[in-house]
Amino acid sequence: MARSITAEIEETMAGVDLQKQVQSLKSDIASLTSALSDYARAQRTGIAAAASTGAEILRQKGAHSLDAASDLAGRGYSQAEATVRKNPASAVAVAAGVGFLIGVLSGRR
Repeated sequence: MARSITAEIEETMAGVDLQKQVQSLKSDIASLTSALSDYARAQRTGIAAAASTGAEILRQKGAHSLDAASDLAGRGYSQAEATVRKNPASAVAVAAGVGFLIGVLSGRR
């Protein structure tokens, strides 16, 4: 009889110990979940900042390229205008030739 009481006490203690371990595991899992959530939020903020910075750099490069293209087009227009003013007969002849070629090519379709 003394042996069965001792066995029951040991089984009860083992059950209590197991419950404590399960509770400890639950607490650890909750802490890890919270830490992972905090890490994910920090990463999201960092990625959003990097994307915003990258977008701003691309916008600036695009604006610079647009300005350069606009300047180049303006210079091309100025050169064409100067050439036409310098040689108006040649410009008219070239324009007539280009118009004739476009007319011939579009008329064959």
